[in-house]
Amino acid sequence: EDAWEREVLRHPRAQQPRTLHFLHLLATDTSGHAFRPSSPQYLSMVARVDALAARVYERMEAAFPDGRTVYVLTSDHGMSLRGSHGGG
Repeated sequence: EDAWEREVLRHPRAQQPRTLHFLHLLATDTSGHAFRPSSPQYLSMVARVDALAARVYERMEAAFPDGRTVYVLTSDHGMSLRGSHGGG
């Protein structure tokens, strides 16, 4: 059990119908800007965040086993090879 599970899934409101959970994962964006998107640091962070997303999914399914959970995944932007927004 980690802090996310203690604070979010075990909160009394989490057991109410139509609960919304929002999780913002900023680490890949920060790593991409700092080290560039092809760097080992960035690729390692992508793998770590991917594993975290899988863990979040598994725990959400275990906490809310009714088969009615909806997941919406978004991202904020792409990145140039130099680690900037757009074509620069």
